[in-house]
Amino acid sequence: MPSDITTDAVDQQSEQVEASHPSSVVAETEADPIKVATNNALELKHTLDDALRKILVDDLKFKEIHTHPDTRLAIGYAACAFAAFGSGYSYFIPFAESKLILALCVAAYFILNGVLVLYAKYVEQNIIFQGAKEDPLGLDPKKRIVVRTDNKRYTAEYTIKFELVDAAKHISAVANDRKGSRVVAEKTLQAESTVTISKTFGDYFDEEGTFAARALWKDVSTVVNTGLKIE
Repeated sequence: MPSDITTDAVDQQSEQVEASHPSSVVAETEADPIKVATNNALELKHTLDDALRKILVDDLKFKEIHTHPDTRLAIGYAACAFAAFGSGYSYFIPFAESKLILALCVAAYFILNGVLVLYAKYVEQNIIFQGAKEDPLGLDPKKRIVVRTDNKRYTAEYTIKFELVDAAKHISAVANDRKGSRVVAEKTLQAESTVTISKTFGDYFDEEGTFAARALWKDVSTVVNTGLKIE
């Protein structure tokens, strides 16, 4: 698969996709423009991240997988539970008798918060979206996608990294077991590709900070539908 395409090819591909599947996200933002302060990098990134998720779910029909958010919530709730239990226990039990339990709860709270920070840094690693999509007709293999974004500090650079996986099951063997039952062994083959888009906030916002959703939609839809790198 080629790794680079020309701007004309990207435009042609995008026009074909939009003609068959008009973007609800683009229509929504054009009807009600989003304006962001151009000197606020965090707000610019959050606006792009939110729009990217909506494009993948609303336009490209991926079903979001909430593994990482659910894990972070579980760790956070566990930390809060220890804090609440420690506070309640020390309220009803004299401090002299409850100080050991209270110390354990405080330690557990800070340990779990540390685990949460480490999880976000080393496991989640800038992932803003995980999703999967199945062909309704069952003709194409199931697609899975992981999207990471990054903005280097004190710069206007905005990087999107797509990890695309197409999985298809193929029958590898047919045999009979000892009871005479027919056994079908299946093997899952996966085709993986990673595509990175390196742009700046200026590619997706004008000088006044108005969000150009069509530019982001064009880049994302082209990568997801073709697996080609955008230059």
